[in-house]
Amino acid sequence: MRQLHEVHQKEGYVRVRKVVITPTRLLYVAPELLMGNRVLRSDPEKYPLEKFLRVVFRDDDGSPVHANSVGDALIQRFIGGKLRNGVLVAGRTFNYFGSSNSQLRDNGCYFINATVKEIEDFRTQLGSFKMQSAPKMMSRLGQCFTQARETGIQLDRRLYADDFDLQGGKDSAGEPYTFSDGVGRMSMKTAKELGKELGLDGCTPSCFQFRFRGYKGVLAVDTSLDSMREWGLRNGVQDITDIRKRDCWLDLAIKFRPSQKKFEAKRDGSKLEIVKYSSPVSISLNRPVINILDQVSGLQSHSSHRRICDRIHYLMDMHLHSLTRSLMDEQKARNKLGEFPKLIIYEQITDLNLTKEPFFRGMVRASVRASLRKLRQKLQIPIPNSLGRAMFGVVDESGLLQHGQVFIRYTKNAFLKLPGPTADRVVLKGPVLLTKIHRLWLVIFGCLMLLICLVFTISATFVCFTITCFSVFGHGPRPHTDEMAGSDLDGDEYTIIWDEQLYLDHNEEAFDYTSKSHESVATSEEELRLKMADFFVDYIKQDSIGRIANAFLINSDLFGIKSNVCMKIAEKHMEAVDFPKTGVPPKPLETNSRLNGQLFRRAKEIDDILSLATQDDETAAVPLDLLISFPGYDDPEILQLASEHYEAYAANINSIMDSYGIKTEGELFSGHYSSLRNRISDKDNDDMSFYNTSNAIEQRLFAVFGKFRKSFFETSFNGRQQQFEDVTAFGQNSARGGHKEVFRRVCTDPSEDFQRLACAYYKTAYDSKTRKLLSFPWLAWDVINVVRRTNACNSTLLEAKFSFDPLSEKVSKHIEEYIAHRSKAFNQFLSRMHHPSKALEDERVAWRTLAMYCQHHKGLDQLLFFCSKWAKTKTVPYWLEMVNSDNPNIGKDVIDLEQQHGGLGKKFMIFLQFLASRQFEMLPFINFMEPSLGYASAFYQKQWWPIHKAALNAFHQIAFTFRFDALPATSDQRKNFLDYAPIRSIKEAEPFIIEVPSSHHQQVINNKELLNRLCQRSGCTQIVFRPLPQFQGYDTVRLFVSVTGTVDAINELRSILSVRPNLNLSNNCRQMSMLMAAAIYEKLTS
Repeated sequence: MRQLHEVHQKEGYVRVRKVVITPTRLLYVAPELLMGNRVLRSDPEKYPLEKFLRVVFRDDDGSPVHANSVGDALIQRFIGGKLRNGVLVAGRTFNYFGSSNSQLRDNGCYFINATVKEIEDFRTQLGSFKMQSAPKMMSRLGQCFTQARETGIQLDRRLYADDFDLQGGKDSAGEPYTFSDGVGRMSMKTAKELGKELGLDGCTPSCFQFRFRGYKGVLAVDTSLDSMREWGLRNGVQDITDIRKRDCWLDLAIKFRPSQKKFEAKRDGSKLEIVKYSSPVSISLNRPVINILDQVSGLQSHSSHRRICDRIHYLMDMHLHSLTRSLMDEQKARNKLGEFPKLIIYEQITDLNLTKEPFFRGMVRASVRASLRKLRQKLQIPIPNSLGRAMFGVVDESGLLQHGQVFIRYTKNAFLKLPGPTADRVVLKGPVLLTKIHRLWLVIFGCLMLLICLVFTISATFVCFTITCFSVFGHGPRPHTDEMAGSDLDGDEYTIIWDEQLYLDHNEEAFDYTSKSHESVATSEEELRLKMADFFVDYIKQDSIGRIANAFLINSDLFGIKSNVCMKIAEKHMEAVDFPKTGVPPKPLETNSRLNGQLFRRAKEIDDILSLATQDDETAAVPLDLLISFPGYDDPEILQLASEHYEAYAANINSIMDSYGIKTEGELFSGHYSSLRNRISDKDNDDMSFYNTSNAIEQRLFAVFGKFRKSFFETSFNGRQQQFEDVTAFGQNSARGGHKEVFRRVCTDPSEDFQRLACAYYKTAYDSKTRKLLSFPWLAWDVINVVRRTNACNSTLLEAKFSFDPLSEKVSKHIEEYIAHRSKAFNQFLSRMHHPSKALEDERVAWRTLAMYCQHHKGLDQLLFFCSKWAKTKTVPYWLEMVNSDNPNIGKDVIDLEQQHGGLGKKFMIFLQFLASRQFEMLPFINFMEPSLGYASAFYQKQWWPIHKAALNAFHQIAFTFRFDALPATSDQRKNFLDYAPIRSIKEAEPFIIEVPSSHHQQVINNKELLNRLCQRSGCTQIVFRPLPQFQGYDTVRLFVSVTGTVDAINELRSILSVRPNLNLSNNCRQMSMLMAAAIYEKLTS
């Protein structure tokens, strides 16, 4: 463990003791790995890490503390009391010190084992803070608590100076806008030094988010600073400025802005701290942005609205298709694995089907499940990397950009996180859609802006180095960043989209984000700590930004985005105050017909399918690869050695998983988590810093995996031990050096001892009776690769054959076996086809048509037979009888479907995928005359919905599990299904809320006849209604609905209890609430 700690310390990580305080308990948590901050590094001799305590306040169920669930009095007691009086741990008193802004938002802070007087002295060490109001002081002090990596670059006072801010225009309060708010400049020379210091492998970012003394914000690379220095050297000019009187001007590394200076701090020993740097980042749409695109386009024009809605549905289809293909297609799976932490060089594992291997497939599945979770909960729909990115914003120092113009240049390969100087880059030209990246922020009608990208044909040294960030104009009536979200360029990231199908017709008028002026009440040093504690408590009591944002989304669905109620919520959101009693009713269960509702229902449907299909995965047996074997691997001494290594490895991996509540090994190694126990909040992943919880987990994983991989190759055999570097070499195109070198070295010629031990690792892990850690043998992935390749060359086993499409081949085999066992039924099917006179009169023409097709497509008869049996098992009410004409246009050449790539299985999966697609679902009708089939038939919408639903279930179950529970099968085939379980299992649904008129709620609660009738109508096994506290003056009562049943039954009940509101017809929310409650009551009693 000491070795692992040393690795972390070199990277700037530290371990800080942590406690979680709830209303009834004080929970001690294992020391947390996190990136250090200025406070932790300030005085290691007097204040070592042992004297710091990271404290998080939570409700007893682990959720954030809210006044409406915990109560003001309890918050004052268990939070205010600890902040004022300190926390006693192991006989030592820890007192409240401070927190960063993000920690404050997540109800966390730092305590320190020091007296009140010592804390005051420590604060003086950090900087000279003006005695302003407590909130302002906490914000300034919080700058020192931000997680940031300290670099070795110590700036001499001659190397930096203060520049002027760019100002213009005036806000509604009469104050000028600052266009350069938070943006300074840095020389290329300094940027390269920083890149080297941070170990960026030759990458020089164009923008750094930083902390330095009392400065904060971003620094954009400006090569004019280098040009000035070079000019001085060429001409023998020296800067003789007296830095005591004024700033230097010639040999500058950095130019700060006055807007970046928040407080005074000592010069001695001050080093530059980096929070984040610009790099290629993909983006996704989310609920707020989709809501604004949906509603604003609807107000602008019908054609724009239709275009945008269709495009977003298409992007969702692309996303879902990409997820399923990564589970089915070998190359897509390898591409997906390449996006995960680089512990293994996947491209060198060439002889193994990664879509079939349990460990690698588990990683891809974890990623898919996490993506589906985000899709269902947040409607995160990725924008293709060629059509959108997330970027820092900087100001145009050249003065070339005008109002409404931006300059954007980005790295083409979004997965190249550290692009070098030769990386392919693109300069955008034309209109772009730009908005701030919104997390808990509501998006109103002026937040999205269409701007024009310019391509500069003249020399503009500052603008032309702008890469993976965008430049905005530095003058004009109002900054675009302020128009979008009342934001600035102080480290905020922005979403940039150049997908023309998502453009609005025109920009809407921007919202006024001017903050109301409040008189700042100065505080004394003596009462500062208590006032800081009071503000912390008040903040938690009134923290409702997320709820206000959700209230805005809900009410905009009901009344429209420009309604009075939404505008009032927007105003309240700007003030960031609690908004529980504004007259807006609680949200009843409704059928949201807007775009967000449509997308949510689609995501939920697929997520429900996969939840049921994978519910027994944890207990499923893991198949062994017979080709991973070597003579002597089962020697007791080798197995004992492997077992000892496994136990040590398992202790380290389980420690990481247990510390953060990571559910599966696939989640850990893919970096995609369904939930994290020890994360400060779910918003942690949205933290602007690189150094969030996910990063800390990745660092721990890298350290553990690297240590045990190295230990494998340094295992002693017969008293002879080799060094890792002696038995491995760098892989092709692998960078050398760095602490991750262990993952870039490959053993291409392992000894027999290593091969035996690697196979023993494999057997030990995959046969483990306890919690299986399938990653263990892949510590020696290169050795296993050699073993398997050698065995495959000398084997006749089917497993030795590498397949480019293993799932399709498996489906083909299933179809072949099924038809072989159903030969009698298949022969009858062929008889009806070739002798249609034996069929029913209405079917004869259809049979003749199919026979003609089958003559020219070998294997089509088998595929049609299997499809008809599948349709029959799904009780699809129609099949061949709906085709009633002939004379199809068929070619003369015979096509052998079985010999094509993937065989019949591939064709069947393509057929299922099309039937499951939205394209098929939303067809207005199917006219068989159009493809020149000569049919006079037409199917109309809803006639094919049963087969669409059946295909949706079957396709995703097969893709996600590689099991064929959803397909027709013989009794022998069903016995061979791995851990076959009925898909119609009973589950408890997530509770939901409905509203009924208060005058009738007694007729609903405890009405057994009504509940039984609902159970019969929906198919649920149990339904319970419970009343929730009623708000005074409301004419409706909220009922909490708990239900158990199958997924289909639960969805049917939700459909029964849902109402479709009349959108935008009224701004009277009370009246709307009553109408919806009455509609639900009518559905209940009908």
